[in-house]
Amino acid sequence: MYSQIGADVADSFAIPKRNDSGDRIDWYAPFDGPVVPWSSATVEERSAALTSLQAMRERVLDAAHRLKAEADSERQVFGRLLQHVMTFPDDQHVYLVDGRPVLTFWGFRRHDGAASSDSLAMLAGTAAPAVAPAIAAAAPVAAVAAGRRWPWWLWLLLLLLLALPLLFWYRSCQEVPRVDLPTTLPDGQPRLPVDGVEPRPYDVDRRVREVVGGSDGVSDVVDGMATEPVDTTLPDAQSEQPPVPPEDAELSPPEGEQAPPEPPAPETAPEQPPVPPDSEVPPDSEQPPNAELPPGVEPPQLTIPPEALQQGNVDFLNGRWNSNSGLIDETGRPVQLEYDFNNGKGSVSLRRSDGSVCRGQVGASIAQQRLVISDQGQIRCPDGQVFEPSMVDCAVGQGGKAECNGRYATGGAFPVEIYQAEQPAADSRSAQ
Repeated sequence: MYSQIGADVADSFAIPKRNDSGDRIDWYAPFDGPVVPWSSATVEERSAALTSLQAMRERVLDAAHRLKAEADSERQVFGRLLQHVMTFPDDQHVYLVDGRPVLTFWGFRRHDGAASSDSLAMLAGTAAPAVAPAIAAAAPVAAVAAGRRWPWWLWLLLLLLLALPLLFWYRSCQEVPRVDLPTTLPDGQPRLPVDGVEPRPYDVDRRVREVVGGSDGVSDVVDGMATEPVDTTLPDAQSEQPPVPPEDAELSPPEGEQAPPEPPAPETAPEQPPVPPDSEVPPDSEQPPNAELPPGVEPPQLTIPPEALQQGNVDFLNGRWNSNSGLIDETGRPVQLEYDFNNGKGSVSLRRSDGSVCRGQVGASIAQQRLVISDQGQIRCPDGQVFEPSMVDCAVGQGGKAECNGRYATGGAFPVEIYQAEQPAADSRSAQ
């Protein structure tokens, strides 16, 4: 379009690109500038943009007629496609970028719209200046009747009544003074207020929990909002254990050595049997299956062998292939196509955004050193909706990779990328 018509016309068509997740098509303007939707533009901006679009359509149609009259079949096809590039669903797909009109979803029309609908004629209705409503006569200013003036002491009484709620509220705030009691840890260090602890990002309810190490080496989890000492039980347990062995009581010198709770250590060991209930935590050992798998290798793109073009053989298509195109359903979301070929014949599955699958028949052939994939009839959906047949024309590009474009019999073109499907599909085919 740059070479046949001009850069100013080509820049009026936004560039479609699939997003990273592959579930939406984003449109990008060919040049930079502030973007204004058609509905937000002024009447003057719309009128100037519509005039520019009408002149651009004349240039596009002239180029289309000129290309259709040439002898080259490829240029004839390009000329037929040019006739429909100025078609778009509605004014929601028209933008002003730096004051210049830019079209999105060009070459498409609404599924319930007529094939002969004129998109620019529809725009003309929105570009016309709206009829200004008749200026209503200024309403006469109602004279404010001067009422009897109130005595000044009534105003003072009203102010006092309004001040009473404020006074009660202030006294209620003063009756509950805030007292911050620092909590003392077992080591004697005061605990900082909870407000001073920065919550972890994933801690939604912002509760701060601290781990306090006991003298027996076991860590106790303490809520950061607690205000009472935490280590009241451990010292009691240690104080009760020394009297148990009376023999140690006879040895007064080693009493100082009773502090190391060696007897309690075996008693804490039996507490490890409760760990078997924690051994139910082997779900942790099951975490490896939940670990994120490494990203898969991108499937190979369709490649056309040179000998296939010479012999007219399409056996290289045997198997399943996924197709990425600019096709959308009635909700405006992209659809996914999957081909299943065997000796040039096969089926096509069209998966819509709601998960439903529409099916049809498809065939493949070699014509004029190009691969042609055409629908053998309409693609029918479970809810009764049908998609009109389309044809995909693929030429050999760099490295033998297929460069494909799809088009409808009624007009409208779209880019197509074909990739080999995953290996399980091939396994199921061989099993058959």
